[in-house]
Amino acid sequence: MLSILFKKNSIVKTVYSFICLIALFLYPPVLAQENAYEPQPVTLQLTNKIAAYGEFYPGESNKPVVMILHSFMLTHNFQTVKQLAESLHESSYTVLTPSLSCEAIHTHSLLGDLKDINQWVNWLTAKTGKKITLIGHSAGSSQLIAYIHHYPEAPVNQLIFLSMPNFGDTPNSYATRKDIELAQKIPDKNELKKFALSYCKEYVTTANNFISYYNLSKDNLYQYLKQTPIKKTLILGSEDTRVDKNWNKSLASTNTTIIIIEGANHFFDAKYEFDLLDTVESVLTDHP
Repeated sequence: MLSILFKKNSIVKTVYSFICLIALFLYPPVLAQENAYEPQPVTLQLTNKIAAYGEFYPGESNKPVVMILHSFMLTHNFQTVKQLAESLHESSYTVLTPSLSCEAIHTHSLLGDLKDINQWVNWLTAKTGKKITLIGHSAGSSQLIAYIHHYPEAPVNQLIFLSMPNFGDTPNSYATRKDIELAQKIPDKNELKKFALSYCKEYVTTANNFISYYNLSKDNLYQYLKQTPIKKTLILGSEDTRVDKNWNKSLASTNTTIIIIEGANHFFDAKYEFDLLDTVESVLTDHP
């Protein structure tokens, strides 16, 4: 039928050709845009021998750039981090979720972790050309404020802490005073020993490395928070049993905004993941 119309009506033929031409111009950019916004695996060569891995979620250029750091001994694939990253990506934010380098025998120190974080921050800044909002979950929050303390010139415009604890005397932690006393008494501080740290019963590392993490105490974190001029927000679940509620109440004097999500636990799982997303997006909107 269409071929008959083409033979009898040159106007129909012209209009059809015009429509096809428009489609050729419009369709490829749509495909390219969809591919451009797909999550991308990232490998960052930290040293000649050590590489770290992450996932990059490209977003719209007019939205804030976000980096989300996982908790202690976990990776960027941990549920709380991954769900938040995917949800922010659906809202067109650019998001990076890196993993810190980690080995079965933990030869890393806190300062080594901070160096890794700095390399990821520099990578993301070079990629986007923008300052970054850093979000940390659990011990990842503690590491981020320590990072800002040691790298005060980092291109970061705000910090969002989720369920931030401290090392050492965190509620329900396996670490005890015996562990720090053992680490302090060992003559060879580079000798491998078993310690308990955070929620890891057997943490094999050197005394020096153990002490570096244990020193993320309430007092030190309080001072780090108080000293940084960067905008800070702490988001807590009211049912979080892994964070000292009395300690966190005192953080208000560090010019940190504290937001409580009623009913949520340490991981903001189940229905509270939506409350967490809404809260994070609200903070990002208030301070892009």
